[in-house]
Amino acid sequence: MSTTTPAALPPTIGLPTTIGLIVALAGPFLVQFVLAPLILQSPLRPTNAVLLSQGMLWLLAGTVIAISRWWERKPWSWLGLRPISWRAALLAGVLGVVLVAAVAALTAAVHRLMPPSDGGTVESVASSGPAWLLLIIVLTASVTEELFFRAYPIEHLARLTGSRWAGALLGLAAFVALHLQGWNLGHVVGVVLPLSAVMTGLYLWRRNVVFMIISHFVLDLPIVLLALGVLPPL
Repeated sequence: MSTTTPAALPPTIGLPTTIGLIVALAGPFLVQFVLAPLILQSPLRPTNAVLLSQGMLWLLAGTVIAISRWWERKPWSWLGLRPISWRAALLAGVLGVVLVAAVAALTAAVHRLMPPSDGGTVESVASSGPAWLLLIIVLTASVTEELFFRAYPIEHLARLTGSRWAGALLGLAAFVALHLQGWNLGHVVGVVLPLSAVMTGLYLWRRNVVFMIISHFVLDLPIVLLALGVLPPL
């Protein structure tokens, strides 16, 4: 009789995780490229239409969380949700401010190489709605984008494939592609792409979605401040 123990099979990407990845990575495209334009063409007031589209993103986030927690039966750490100290939270905020400065520098460089078009710039986005609505959009983006494009794919694929890079590159590509709508090409290539790469690196370093949400919120907050007239145009 053989006394050897069969080698453990490597984990596989099952149906729940596949569905979770589809919802996280493809769901935002469905909202932004299909549902949101239809809603904006409806009889709803523009403000209500925007709020409804933002609500859809929160619904997607809730779906991703439900899949991970109750279908896959994974702990919160598989969503990047871990305790965070006040020092780490402060560091996240400071890094967000550093990234704001980087955005300003990159935007100035991009404007020199590729003069901005009529739309798709930080200034045009900041003037697209009232400050309170932009604050909701910034908060929604900070939470949902970090969950969809960093926490869920990186944490799941790292554990199931043994490599953090599969989820990191997949999330990075999806994040940049999503911003092709609403931003001009120069901003996407010169600002969104490098900033997204840095944010992905920060997640790989900290592995904490709350840390990333704080940094992301601070990074996007100047849009609201521009709308309020607190900051001068970039």
